[in-house]
Amino acid sequence: MTSLAARRLTSTDLAEILEGEVVDGAILFERFYSFEQVFFPQSPPDEIEAGKNIACELFYLCESKNFQWKDLLVIDTETTGLSGGSGNFAFLLGTAEIQPGGLKLTQIFLPDFVNEPVLLSHLSEKVKSKNLLGSYNGKAFDWPLLETRFLLNKQRPMSPEEHLDFLFVARRLFKNSISPLSLSNLEAELLQRPRVGDIPGELIPQTYFDFLITGNPYPLKKVLAHNLKDLAATAALGLLFSHWAEKPEKAKGLESPLGRFLLKAGSVEKARPILEKTVREIKTEENARAAFELSISYKKEQNWEAACRLWQQLAEQPAFPIQRLFSLRELAMLYEHRKKEYPAAFAYVQKAATSSPTSNTWLQTDFARRAQRLEGKLSG
Repeated sequence: MTSLAARRLTSTDLAEILEGEVVDGAILFERFYSFEQVFFPQSPPDEIEAGKNIACELFYLCESKNFQWKDLLVIDTETTGLSGGSGNFAFLLGTAEIQPGGLKLTQIFLPDFVNEPVLLSHLSEKVKSKNLLGSYNGKAFDWPLLETRFLLNKQRPMSPEEHLDFLFVARRLFKNSISPLSLSNLEAELLQRPRVGDIPGELIPQTYFDFLITGNPYPLKKVLAHNLKDLAATAALGLLFSHWAEKPEKAKGLESPLGRFLLKAGSVEKARPILEKTVREIKTEENARAAFELSISYKKEQNWEAACRLWQQLAEQPAFPIQRLFSLRELAMLYEHRKKEYPAAFAYVQKAATSSPTSNTWLQTDFARRAQRLEGKLSG
């Protein structure tokens, strides 16, 4: 195909080559993936239903309002740049909807900049029927970009009730265990589905510009496939995160980060049983963090026996100095202010000072003042 011939391709020709259909000059693609396809090569979690509630813990500090999976519209864009700004343009919009039995995937591709209002109108119609957006890093990138494009086209941007960005969930779960937290890396780690032959995201803008110059649509097939993979992976991870939050016992090997995640989300009764199992033996820093956070949850309820048990356990863990020092501090406070056992409190302060040197000036000052005050109480 010569460049001249390529430039003369009509929207109908493009739709035929890319296997879509023409809609007002844009190219529309629709597909349906079963849950078996979405989670391949793994089996989908039990009891996935479009009408099932999304686990409230995924919303963390946001108000979940009992959203169901059928309320969710997952979005992912491919753009002319990898950063924000009014000059950045979404030439491909992908959406995914949870339906009975699987995932409905829709893509709309713009052969030219002049077709942008078609994409925006398409998105507006989609958002009207949903009240929850889902994405992976969409709060920081995709949605602000789309809002800007709405305004530049003198259209009112749609405002869904809530935006559930699964990157935030992934950070709370895996920031200490998986790096980088890119969507493709999580897909490989959690779904056991490494991407093969996928176009790198940084090459996508240039691929589109090459199409505009040469008219050759065939390299765009990889871009469309990349977008589909992103949509399917985002939906699959969201469903998986929710499933783990509802049934923590199913998250084999992730008990400690999941327990901490549930604890911070306020689901104490779900978190404690799995955390208690993970902290029986403190062998990793993740275990140490989990043990200390669990102890603080007991402290908030004034369950001093359970909290003290964990602090004393951590106090004998020199391999994890931060958690050890803060546990010694908690023990010193407990024995000084609640039990009024000043010799024991002073012993914990001395143990911190002599066996766990720290560059944390706040802790140094705190232990020094505590030691001075306890010496006065003991001498009096």
